[in-house]
Amino acid sequence: AYMVSMVYIPGETLIPDSAAQGRVAQHRMNPTEIEFAVRDLIAKPYDPETFPYELIGIYNASKVTLSRLKSGQTNAAKRSGDVLWKKHLFFRSAEPGEDVGAIGDALVADPLTAKHKPRFILVTNGEQVHGRDLRLDDTLNVEYAQLDEKSDFILPLAGFERRAIVDEHPADIKAAKKLKKPVSYTHLRAHETGRN
Repeated sequence: AYMVSMVYIPGETLIPDSAAQGRVAQHRMNPTEIEFAVRDLIAKPYDPETFPYELIGIYNASKVTLSRLKSGQTNAAKRSGDVLWKKHLFFRSAEPGEDVGAIGDALVADPLTAKHKPRFILVTNGEQVHGRDLRLDDTLNVEYAQLDEKSDFILPLAGFERRAIVDEHPADIKAAKKLKKPVSYTHLRAHETGRN
């Protein structure tokens, strides 16, 4: 039995924003700061109109990116209230009591998802959160109040890629050590000449 744990590796480039070149760079939060910022966000009452933009901002999107998404300039979503950030995120707010998993399934099947290829699908109604990482084929189902505990799920939005690390089984480590033991020259010489 192998143990798999996740490690987060900073990407070579964070979310690009060609319009912000030459400007003073904003502070980029690390994963711990992101977790605390998500905790602060979910402590407030859920607002379906501001939540997606605040969440995207927490994950190190620039102010220019946020203003363009809010204005609709780069929001590729067709439905009011949806946020489709090309190659990054497709967000939809649901009504309280609605099945967020079923809405997530609908977003995966949506032609806009195929066209704009967002990495993540995220649906919430302020009670439950359903997320999908379409690149890693991973799913998140969590209560809204516990989203901060799973804030690492969409860390790739902030430039931290998730990688699985497989811990070696103790028996495999022991066998590898035995194989690496040095063989004495005299033992090897005796084996070559047929003398034991």
